[in-house]
Amino acid sequence: ATLYPEYALLGYSIYENGQYVSIDKLPVVMGKDAIDIRVELEAIGPDVTVKHKVMNADGETYTEIVKTFVAMPFEKLDLSSQLLTTLGAGYTHRIPVNNMIPSATEENVYEIYYDRNTYTVTYDANGGTGSTAGISNVLYSANTTLTSNGFTKTGYTFNGWNTKADGTGTTYSNGASVSMLSATNGATVTLYAQWTINSYKITWVDGDGNTLASSDVKYGETPVYSGATPTKSYDANNHYTFNGSWSPAVSAVTGDVTYTAQFTATAHSYATETDRKEATCTADGYVVMACE
Repeated sequence: ATLYPEYALLGYSIYENGQYVSIDKLPVVMGKDAIDIRVELEAIGPDVTVKHKVMNADGETYTEIVKTFVAMPFEKLDLSSQLLTTLGAGYTHRIPVNNMIPSATEENVYEIYYDRNTYTVTYDANGGTGSTAGISNVLYSANTTLTSNGFTKTGYTFNGWNTKADGTGTTYSNGASVSMLSATNGATVTLYAQWTINSYKITWVDGDGNTLASSDVKYGETPVYSGATPTKSYDANNHYTFNGSWSPAVSAVTGDVTYTAQFTATAHSYATETDRKEATCTADGYVVMACE
């Protein structure tokens, strides 16, 4: 017997005594007596080859993964049921030809393309000023160098990027090589500049140029002197009293600064011959001319 290519012969059976009985081979029929023979066939599905073409990191070439299987006979083949499951979410598949009935006589070779998703990287100054160029069409899982920071912020030092403005996300250094910032096709990833506040050296000196205290104070804070009362040595004409002010005037910190104590000068008073005996040896503001 000649069979269709989609079928395989399973065997024969003959009708006897009200039922079909399997036989090994067809009997020899003599004369014109009718005989009821049943031929048992099994549908055979065609062989199918699927070439899975996975885009490489260059965005142009593909690596091929070949898989074969037997399709269901006489049914349309939906190749989406044959997708690779190991690539993750960073790829979008393309099936040029789909929902066809595979041939029983010809070679069935189909292709599925897996293109890497692309996304855009933008940069946020996060309180700073200036500009930093974004990057478009970044391929998923392909290494990309982040744009060097072009932002500035007065009183602060740039300290890398973060996926969240408050720094609680993923951190990346300036000019870092990154990949897989997003698996979503067409997504926009915003990286926020991170800033570390600067500290500046504040020095306090007395009227003779001696250092009274020094400390580091953060940008924008107003320093406070809490040490001993500043002094200044008297000279031939005056003695000096700290008047509570400093030069330059104390203000919010914008850089290193030295504050010098300011004094009020008081001229010396001298005792005359008449009241010299009444002067004390320790009278404040007097130069002792005689002490009895």
